[in-house]
Amino acid sequence: PQLVFTGCALEIAKEKNIFGFSNHFLETVMLKFATSGWLVQAYTDDVLSGGMMVLIHDRVASYFYTCSSRLGRSTHIPTGMALHAMEYSQREGADIFDFCSVYDERYPKDHPRWKGFTEFKSRFAPISVYYPPTFSRWF
Repeated sequence: PQLVFTGCALEIAKEKNIFGFSNHFLETVMLKFATSGWLVQAYTDDVLSGGMMVLIHDRVASYFYTCSSRLGRSTHIPTGMALHAMEYSQREGADIFDFCSVYDERYPKDHPRWKGFTEFKSRFAPISVYYPPTFSRWF
């Protein structure tokens, strides 16, 4: 399953012309979280149409990485995977489901494509947590 997921992730990164993690990185994360994380996978006619990696630490489930094909997106597979991951996380003892990154209106030029993904995440009535900006000092 890991190889199918990493292949799907790379394929989707190319399709959308976005940065994707390397196979080596994804496989290493899966290995390190083998006992405290899982893959949610969705198939259409025996072809992977979506996958999601969920990592667990200290009763917090983190939506770490996801991919979906055009068919998967057109049939709302990412939404179904997110719902399944949240329900499964709760059954496994997680108190929090962290959707991770969202579009940050404080930085309107950064990641404008995340607006749609942020809207998707907002449908789950989350509590948003904003962290202070990173402080950088150049010498």
